[in-house]
Amino acid sequence: MAGLREAGIVQSGRGNGGGWRLNRALSEIRLGDVHNALGQPNLFAIGNRNRPSECLIERNVNAAIADTMNAATSIFLDRFDEITLNILKPTVADPSGNHASNHR
Repeated sequence: MAGLREAGIVQSGRGNGGGWRLNRALSEIRLGDVHNALGQPNLFAIGNRNRPSECLIERNVNAAIADTMNAATSIFLDRFDEITLNILKPTVADPSGNHASNHR
């Protein structure tokens, strides 16, 4: 939450009635803002985690995987900058506690 506060996305209050609340309207907060405020965590949990290989084929495969993951990350981040939180807000509450939305 500290990163979100430092980015001006949320504010906190103390005491009775305190807690966290949004500092801006949902339509003014992009997923990219949240991603950046959270320290730009990895978007994917896959990829090459091995030390550099002596095998030329393995190196080429790893390079192809890295290029593909970089391209995918770029697409995600570009899209995150287009999506505001108001788009993600459920439009219909489900009595079971789940949320339904017209944005699928």
